[in-house]
Amino acid sequence: MSSQTVSTSRTNEPEGSKIIRLASKPPLIQITKGRDLFMWMWRQLERSEPQVPVTAHMVESLENLFRTIRAGRSMVGPPIEWSDIFTEVRWDSLYDRSGPRCAEGLLTMVGRLCDTVIQAGGGRVPHIRACEMMLQYWDRLGPYIKHQDGRRGTYLVSTSACERKFGVRIRVKLMDEPLDEDWWTFRGLT
Repeated sequence: MSSQTVSTSRTNEPEGSKIIRLASKPPLIQITKGRDLFMWMWRQLERSEPQVPVTAHMVESLENLFRTIRAGRSMVGPPIEWSDIFTEVRWDSLYDRSGPRCAEGLLTMVGRLCDTVIQAGGGRVPHIRACEMMLQYWDRLGPYIKHQDGRRGTYLVSTSACERKFGVRIRVKLMDEPLDEDWWTFRGLT
């Protein structure tokens, strides 16, 4: 009876050994610009829990606000006011999963952002400033983005948990003037 061996001479492995090739991970998406970070963070916050039922009009209003900030256009008046948010939540359908829903964190952030626009008398919200505002609600999702000092200023950077979970590496420079915690003394509108 003869024995049979598998030749692996091309790989310089001992005869009879098995080679297991691990699937390589896709490369990390690199985010280095405020506009890209704004779009990515908004969409992640939009998917976050808890979600509340809202009208189709509220979904449209949020998408219009997203497009306004993304395009770098000025807001003359508040695109969404707190009264709009409260009336556009379908309070009678909180446990009904049918119909449009929106993240509570996104609604709260938008309400505060629009209050800030009112206090400033209108203006353009820079992408990175909107990211700083979203970060206060983003942190509820987990320790994924942090502040880091660098040679040329302070940056928002991804943590290793963010890179593993979302497949994204973030390093975006913040504005030189920090965002005040209460946002009311906010001078970041242009």
